[in-house]
Amino acid sequence: MEALEYHIVNGDHLKEFLPQNDKVYPFREALIEGDSSYDVHRLEAFFEKRASYFKTLFPDENYDEKVVSVFLKMDEIPSEATVYFWFGNDEFCLRNLEFLLDVFRDKNWIKKRVLPGNKTCQDFFQKIDFRKNSEIIK
Repeated sequence: MEALEYHIVNGDHLKEFLPQNDKVYPFREALIEGDSSYDVHRLEAFFEKRASYFKTLFPDENYDEKVVSVFLKMDEIPSEATVYFWFGNDEFCLRNLEFLLDVFRDKNWIKKRVLPGNKTCQDFFQKIDFRKNSEIIK
């Protein structure tokens, strides 16, 4: 039986380095900018607020398509899956990771964090065995 492995990456750049693109979800948010307060029981209001904020910065971008639709796909990841979160230690990555872990805290996934470190993405993804180089998130 094939392992159910999914990857949530911090943006589009990392996605191109992972081979299973149908199970790789880029989180295209920047929660260190603008009002990022939220209630996990009212995410629709959160996304509406964020869409309005991003419309002022990127009027030609469709927030629902870029962020919300991918988020909804993440929410459909099966409960028996292992989900790898590819986020660094900088404030940008940590804020996004904190949000995702909070929102998905009730998911029964095995949640693991893969820390890219200081290597270039290409070096990192070509040389790492992410299954052995990840930490379980509690």
